[in-house]
Amino acid sequence: MSSKGRVQGFLKNIFSSRKQRHKVSRVPRVKNSRSLPNLRQNAPSTGTEPPPDLCPFCQKPQKRPKWCEQCQEFPPPVIESDTDCESTSHSQPAQGDASNEIPYGICRKCYYPKTSQWWCNYCESLAFQAEFGKWSSGNEVIDEMIRKSQLNAADELNYLEWVNYDEFEDVQLVVESELGKLYTAIWKTGPRIKYNQDLGEWMRDNDITIALKELNDSTNMTDDYIRKIEQYASCNTTGSNILQCFGLTFNPVTKNYLLIIDYCEHGNLNQYLDKHHADITWERRLAILHSLSAAVFNLHEKNIFHQNLHGGNILMGLGPPMIADVGLCIPAYECSDTKNVYGVLPFVAPEVLRGSTYTAAADVYSLGMLMWQLASGRPPFHNRAHDMQLSIDIRNRIKPKVINGIPECYQEFMERCWNDDPGERPTSSEVYSIVGIWFNQMMFVPGSEIGKQFWEAEDFRKYHNVSEDMNDDKHPKASYGSRLLSFPEIFYDDVEINGTNSEQTRIEEDSKSSSDEHDNETLYTGVVADEVNTNEKEEDLPTTPKKPLYLEG
Repeated sequence: MSSKGRVQGFLKNIFSSRKQRHKVSRVPRVKNSRSLPNLRQNAPSTGTEPPPDLCPFCQKPQKRPKWCEQCQEFPPPVIESDTDCESTSHSQPAQGDASNEIPYGICRKCYYPKTSQWWCNYCESLAFQAEFGKWSSGNEVIDEMIRKSQLNAADELNYLEWVNYDEFEDVQLVVESELGKLYTAIWKTGPRIKYNQDLGEWMRDNDITIALKELNDSTNMTDDYIRKIEQYASCNTTGSNILQCFGLTFNPVTKNYLLIIDYCEHGNLNQYLDKHHADITWERRLAILHSLSAAVFNLHEKNIFHQNLHGGNILMGLGPPMIADVGLCIPAYECSDTKNVYGVLPFVAPEVLRGSTYTAAADVYSLGMLMWQLASGRPPFHNRAHDMQLSIDIRNRIKPKVINGIPECYQEFMERCWNDDPGERPTSSEVYSIVGIWFNQMMFVPGSEIGKQFWEAEDFRKYHNVSEDMNDDKHPKASYGSRLLSFPEIFYDDVEINGTNSEQTRIEEDSKSSSDEHDNETLYTGVVADEVNTNEKEEDLPTTPKKPLYLEG
């Protein structure tokens, strides 16, 4: 077995299995294409004819694909119409490959190739289309987005649906921030995530706990934000490590739209590390980091940037960590071309604070800060006010303090990830590869140089609580909820960027003088919103301000 295979297999054992909602028995895959004609001939008679020879999307005549003995594959359907059927954005049936194997076999109802083990895009598209006239969000752009996701769905996770708000009960507020509110609720009918093989249908899992993310002022949701939700939904695929978004609903009281997302039992990464860091082995830390880097790498492969990666957007459930809010870093009423910066200040790359466009390298910077958090058990800059002075210091290349007892290779690579020059940072592909090598060396080649470093760090962890060794408390003005980071443009020009040596510009976080001496100063005399006062709990984060927020020192 290759080293990559060993790593993947070991990671599966580290994370306990997620809830098994799919109760199915296996259907043999079609290994030899020559058996396909027999399967068609021996199909049981159901008393019904195959679907009519019309395109299920534009309703124009088409020639249904027939299995070709000579080509040993299904040719694409021929649309006999002047209409450009591609404008409906529906998927064409999958084609056979050169190995004479259809990856997931064929559907026993329509005899089209399936797009995943239990999913037939052709049959499911017809079923979705039959329901189109029975629901509406009240926003035609949202309706079109949902319809498009359903017609293009490649598996049971890869689409959105509209759900009436009265389908939810026991709605409980969990946390509030500038961008919206997060609730837990019981979804009475539940999502279609249970497969009944006898019926050959996906069934709903009733009365499950989900999360509802309310989007502030979303009655006037921009088309740009709707496209971001569509982009987020496109990441809902098996093994993506992206938190499942089931669809949308509308609260008739607040007049806001809400995203229906999966519920994770252990909260976010910040909460998880607060409770368990002393007991988390380096083996598990690498497994968590490997899953996160895989998720970011998969996003970047699709040319998607997260833009707001921090511990609060990483959810810990019964399986691997899940990344939430992909691309949803701005309010629903703003466009992505806004100059406003939203996020959690310690995780925002310095070039973004200087006004540069967000790139994949900025996500890698955030991964570097997450590496520090996994090693220390604390969020970066937790003992400093997250104010304008910290923003200036980040632009002046300050970094969190060195952590005792961590592997040298880990420290060096972490510093590469948060390099001030985006061009000097590794790609997400390299992060994913390097972390996989570390895990492989630690678990399977413990005598190697890298393996020894991680096992020495593990021995150090057993006898030292790094969080306690840091001996500092969270600053009352340290905020780890996403918010508007609006600083006067004058500082972009006036801040002097000094030095190139990271050791010269590194500050020790337990020295609070830099932050404390600014606590009673007003660094900007323009419009100042009410003071942002955050306590230990994220529930106390402020709501959306009525005017731009300029933080005081």
